[in-house]
Amino acid sequence: MSSDVRRSAFTSCGVALLTLALAFVAGESNAKGLSAADLMGRWCGNTSTYTFTPSQLTVGFKTGQKKVLHIKSIEVQENYINVHWVEASNTVFSNFKNDTMVQDANTYGDMGPKREFHRCK
Repeated sequence: MSSDVRRSAFTSCGVALLTLALAFVAGESNAKGLSAADLMGRWCGNTSTYTFTPSQLTVGFKTGQKKVLHIKSIEVQENYINVHWVEASNTVFSNFKNDTMVQDANTYGDMGPKREFHRCK
């Protein structure tokens, strides 16, 4: 095999490897991270329905009662969304997958349990 043929084959391999590496890096950087928009809308749970807007959460209970919580701020992290309420407490939502999410158990405040929700249909 001549040196020109070897050099051409080596260059082709190098270009292919570089292309694969760039595609992998681009795929990693474009991976969907969480945003506040992921929380917005209607979520159905076993005992209640949550309707999020940027400024409030309306909780609809199966009994027909409603409660409105006003949002002070929304902190988005890589794996969870932490909602801070005007009422001086917070709630963490995580495990956003396939139109489902989990409200993590509260460690203070109402000491509520872990609750699972899915997008209402």
